[in-house]
Amino acid sequence: MLPCILYPIATFFLIKELRKAEVQRQKLSSTSSSSNSNNSKNPTNLVLALTLTFFIAELPLGILLLLNPNVFVSAFYEPGPFTLITAFENFFSFLLSATTATHMIICLFMSSQYRTAAISVIRFDYPIKNHHFVHMKLLVHQQNSDKIIENVFIEPQIVIIPLEESLSSRRFQIMKRRKFFLIIIIILFIFMFYNAYKILNSSIDYEFTESDSENSNEEELDFGQPPLKPGLLIDPTRRLTRILPVSHVFINSAYFYPTSKSLGSNAIALAMVVDSINFNVENATYNVVGTNGTHTKLSTASSQTEGVPTCRYTPVMATTTTIENLTKLEMESNGVKVEIPFKVARYTAPKPVIICISPQFVAEQWQIFMMHTMITKCFRFGGHLHIYLTSIIESFFELMKEYERQGYLTLDYWLRMKFENTRTPYFEPNENIEWRNQAGAQTDCLLQYKEAAEYIAFFDMDDILFPKNYPTYFEEFNAEWALQPEATSVFYGRREHEFIKGSLDQLNFRDLVSSLRSSPTVKRGKVVVKPERYNSTWIHYSNNEDERTRRSIDNPTLIHVQRPLQKRGNNNITNVWKMDFGPLNETIRISDINEIENDIERIRNSRTVQAIAGKLPTSDFYLPIVFKCYYDAFYDDAFDHRRAKHGCPNADTCVLPQREEFKCVHSHAKYYSSPHMEPFTLHFTNDSFWSWDIGCYQ
Repeated sequence: MLPCILYPIATFFLIKELRKAEVQRQKLSSTSSSSNSNNSKNPTNLVLALTLTFFIAELPLGILLLLNPNVFVSAFYEPGPFTLITAFENFFSFLLSATTATHMIICLFMSSQYRTAAISVIRFDYPIKNHHFVHMKLLVHQQNSDKIIENVFIEPQIVIIPLEESLSSRRFQIMKRRKFFLIIIIILFIFMFYNAYKILNSSIDYEFTESDSENSNEEELDFGQPPLKPGLLIDPTRRLTRILPVSHVFINSAYFYPTSKSLGSNAIALAMVVDSINFNVENATYNVVGTNGTHTKLSTASSQTEGVPTCRYTPVMATTTTIENLTKLEMESNGVKVEIPFKVARYTAPKPVIICISPQFVAEQWQIFMMHTMITKCFRFGGHLHIYLTSIIESFFELMKEYERQGYLTLDYWLRMKFENTRTPYFEPNENIEWRNQAGAQTDCLLQYKEAAEYIAFFDMDDILFPKNYPTYFEEFNAEWALQPEATSVFYGRREHEFIKGSLDQLNFRDLVSSLRSSPTVKRGKVVVKPERYNSTWIHYSNNEDERTRRSIDNPTLIHVQRPLQKRGNNNITNVWKMDFGPLNETIRISDINEIENDIERIRNSRTVQAIAGKLPTSDFYLPIVFKCYYDAFYDDAFDHRRAKHGCPNADTCVLPQREEFKCVHSHAKYYSSPHMEPFTLHFTNDSFWSWDIGCYQ
């Protein structure tokens, strides 16, 4: 922006000086011809032309860059703003390149001096084989008279000078230097053009369409490169462009529906993660083979994606119908088949409203968990939590298991993706999927409860919703859909909050609510859906949903308690996470606060919880570490508008120290890989279990 502001100002003063010089020239030469007058205007026109072309191309780019922190934080990956801004940026970048490339052409057309200089450089001042004739016309002035004697012509001696003979040895040296300088300039220009082409080439996301099998080998995919070895491929600069011979697929889950309101009878739904760079996986199809002991049926599953363009791997949901009374499920490609495990979807749920909680790793914030659990169940809200766990502090895990035993929640495994056996190269999936495949977990939860729940909410552990107008979630959501019956989802914004937490024996819900402070910041929210109208989801909503059928709620908002403060201990996280907080602006009924406090007291006095209480962490350890990783990976834009180009939103490479005093429970399973299959090689798990041997990792 600064050059765009300064350039016109400098141009104004330059044109002003050119005008002054022109006026002086006209005074000194009253006999100037009209052609000379026109020629004298060329410098002004040249300056104006160059200024306008620069201004038109550079100003929009400057505006886009200024908007970048705000637009991409508030509308990150929104199909509309993201696509529009990217298109404008590409257009004006091209326009700037075009004006730069035509700069010399404009100068050649508009400036005779520029043309003369250019011809001189190209010709290396090579001598012209002609002669110069010198003529002289003298005006003799009589000193003693005011009268000028005109037309007195003194014919001088005509001297013929061959210019070729006038070149000295020094002249030849100057010409050689100019030749050398011009050659260097040409070489530099070619080098810069080559590098610019390479950068442009590496920034394009290629869309690869599979050709005939005899033409789709590795040598054709990487011209001039040595054959790739099977296994993990390390190539960070080309993780979004490098084409590999096979797309690896990790199957998170497969569900069978004997009947379904939205998928049909004998339906199959697959939640998967797919390498999306090698082939166009938008609306890709997958071959599914179903067997019931007496009959076999081959069917084609259609799919939809929920990924983001900055990640190589994308969450995919595929669905089809198969044979009734399914006993065996296989996936097939080019005659190669592999059996994959499946589950029958749920047809009953503990409550009509299921709240799917995104995967927890190195979980230690048990105060937020208790707050969320008590509100959901004892608030008479009629909600049930379904919590995915990757890793969790052992004592916290024991507390969750007790709540599960009492019917508050269901715990589920969220496994790290591994490719057990491969014959082809692949990029590490956990580093190249958005936020630990959170969208995949939420889609899995949706597919589990699709036929069992009336409503399904997709929240984080620190997202808490207080119904505003009705005593239960079920009644609250019924009222919202009554206002817009065709809605596919209800969208709640998330307002940032902070609160003070303490130990379990000091936990008092009244004190906790009184310590809640609200921020004016409302972040992108979360959705509650009618499951028969949703087949998959992203982190905030489904990218396959029609925005016109998404009902947005301004009040209430989700209480986002992402910043818990320690009553005793440092809160250094606030030095980076700078926000303004004021009085609580959400409505919480006193009667509900009392009900929750009574339930906390009952839980706290149980012998099982008393035995766990002394082992629970009393200070933060992993929270500031994980926040720093998230800050570096993505959130620096949101907190300090530090413009940085981030890759896939992910903190998988975050270094997590291990502690002797606090061990972690980690989800684990048996991992399997299909035989070599093209274009998709499959990987999956079975027999999930909790492990005490892995440690506190993602």
